[in-house]
Amino acid sequence: MDQPRKNPGFCSRLPRPLARAVGATQRVFGRKLSSRRYFLLSVAIGFGLLFLISALGIWSVFFDELFGYQILYRYQEEKTRELEGVETVFVGDSSMGNSIDAELFSELAGTKSANLALTGLYGYAGAYNMLKKMEGNPVRTVVVMSTLDTFSRESSFGGYLLTASGIPDLQELKGGERSRSLAAFYDMILSSGNFKATIRSLLGFGKRRFEIVSDYVEQGDPIDPREYPGLTLSQIIDDKPRFLLKLLAYCKARNIRVIHAHGPIYEGMARASDDYTAEVNRRLEETGVINVPDITVIPLKKIGDSADHVAPEFKQEYTRHYVELLAPHLRRPGDEPRSNAD
Repeated sequence: MDQPRKNPGFCSRLPRPLARAVGATQRVFGRKLSSRRYFLLSVAIGFGLLFLISALGIWSVFFDELFGYQILYRYQEEKTRELEGVETVFVGDSSMGNSIDAELFSELAGTKSANLALTGLYGYAGAYNMLKKMEGNPVRTVVVMSTLDTFSRESSFGGYLLTASGIPDLQELKGGERSRSLAAFYDMILSSGNFKATIRSLLGFGKRRFEIVSDYVEQGDPIDPREYPGLTLSQIIDDKPRFLLKLLAYCKARNIRVIHAHGPIYEGMARASDDYTAEVNRRLEETGVINVPDITVIPLKKIGDSADHVAPEFKQEYTRHYVELLAPHLRRPGDEPRSNAD
C-alpha cells in the first residue's frame, strides 16, 4: 500500500540557491521558526547587508575621499568654484592632465584657459559633468582630450555618478542609464581593491593618497612601453560616444564650440594602431564635433608613468605643441559663433 505523501514544504518551491540559503539560516538559528519565516528573515538580512554596503560605499567614495581618483575630482571641482572669466575649458583624462599646462596655454593662445582633467575612469561622462560646473564662466571653447584607447573602454556610467552635482544630473539620465549607473556604483565599491581600502580606512590603517603637483596627480616612475600592443578595430565600443553626444548638445544650446583632440601616446603604439585610429576619427566626425585627427606621439625618452603620459619635464613642450594644433579652432572674443559641424 502506498504511503501518504508528505507536504514538500515551503523550501521545495524556492529556487535551489535560495533554498540552500534558507537551509543554512535554519542550521544557524535552529528549527524553532517555519521555513517561510526563515525565508523572510533571510530576505531581511540580505536587505540589511545591502543597506550597509551602500552606506559604506557612499561614505567612502563621496565623503571620505578614500580613493585617489576622487581626491583628484575634489581638487578639480574646487577649482571650478574659484575660476572666473575662463574662455577655454579643457576636459578629459590623464593624457591631457599630464600634457597641458593651462597657465602656459593661456599665455600663448591668448585665451584664459582651465585644465579640468580627471582620469580615464570618468570618460566622456566625467568630462561632461565637469563642463556643467563651469556654467558661471564665459566659456567659448571646450577642448575634449582623451587617450587614443578611450574608444576601447565602455561608457563610464560610474564616472557620471561620481561627478554628478545632484538630483538634476541624475534626472537627466534615462531609465536604462540610471540602472547602469547604479550597477557601476556597486561594481566600484565591491571590487576587491576598493572594498579592502574601505575596510582598512574604517580600521584606521590609512588611505590611498595622491599628491597634486603642477595642477595634476604626481607621476610615479617612468615605464617601458615597448612591448605594448597596438589597438585594433575589434576593440572599438559602439556605444562610446553616448556622453560625448550629451556634451555636444549641451554646448550647442549655449553657443560653445567643441573641439576633440587625441591625447599623446607612445609612438610605438601609435604606429601599430593605424586602422583603429582611422575608424575612431571617422566615428568622431559622425558626432559633429570639430575633430583634430592628428596623433601626437611620445618618444621613449619622454615617456612618463604610462604609455599616454608625458614625463613631467616635457609638459610645457607638449603644451606648446597643442597650442599650434588647436589655435586655428579656438574661439576668441569678437569671433562669430560657429557650429561644431563647420
